[in-house]
Amino acid sequence: MDIRFIIGVLLALSAGISTFIGQVLQKKAINELPANLLNNKLKFLIKNRVWLLGLILYIVIATIFYILAELLIGPVLIPGLMSFGLVALVLVSRKIVYEKIGKEKILGMIMLSIGVIAISASKLVVNYKNVKIEQSDLIRRIIIFTISTVFLWLIFELFTYLSKTKKVVFKSLAAGFPYVLSNFFIFPLYVSANELLNGRQSFIIWLFFIVSCIILIIVNILGITELQTAYQYGKVTLVASVQQIPIQTAPLFYYYVVFNSLSQKSILLVTSGIFLIITSGFLLSADLENKWE
Repeated sequence: MDIRFIIGVLLALSAGISTFIGQVLQKKAINELPANLLNNKLKFLIKNRVWLLGLILYIVIATIFYILAELLIGPVLIPGLMSFGLVALVLVSRKIVYEKIGKEKILGMIMLSIGVIAISASKLVVNYKNVKIEQSDLIRRIIIFTISTVFLWLIFELFTYLSKTKKVVFKSLAAGFPYVLSNFFIFPLYVSANELLNGRQSFIIWLFFIVSCIILIIVNILGITELQTAYQYGKVTLVASVQQIPIQTAPLFYYYVVFNSLSQKSILLVTSGIFLIITSGFLLSADLENKWE
């Protein structure tokens, strides 16, 4: 097996573990805020060491692992591999709220492991050096994918505003879409940067490089804000599990719709892996203590 692929998989797994542990620490800090401070939570959270440690794990460390992994194996496999961090999330949550690990969580961990193995076995690697960013058909598909993702994001934001009983579900779904865009646009950034470094300069390449940088900054800032707001509505593992639905399903569109290439064997492995991962997420989020409410 290609050593680059193995290292890429390990880096993606590490990114997921760092991400979900960081989320638990951030949620713990938010839970400990007095009710009268929730409206001005950011002012007080930036002074909280637990929240800052969670932010560093979630944003800095996980991002470094993610960038290195995507350079090696592309954007398609990484969301599925990162979901393995849900196991770390459950184990860390147990330490914080002293929750017992029941049969449903053991089953969830097994399903998650099988799902990660299935996604890894598909080997849907996209090499950024082989992508021609100036192709008109590819540009059109990227634009359609971006507009569709933003539209769905706004729809779930609207549902959050209108709903009285399912705010945590709709807000958690909405919180997934900034990371769908982030996971995707880091790839055009790699492609355009590689072209520029190799001396191929054109208006389209420079446009993709600049636009990708701007989008990545905006969606990552909005992603942090969305996630912190979602934590106020419900349990950390429920938020994390529901948030994974758009993040996990998007890679099929990355590969099949945007990059326009997928084998039947890969479709079977990836869809099976996605189904197992999403199902396991809800099993892992079941029956948590009310302290997370």
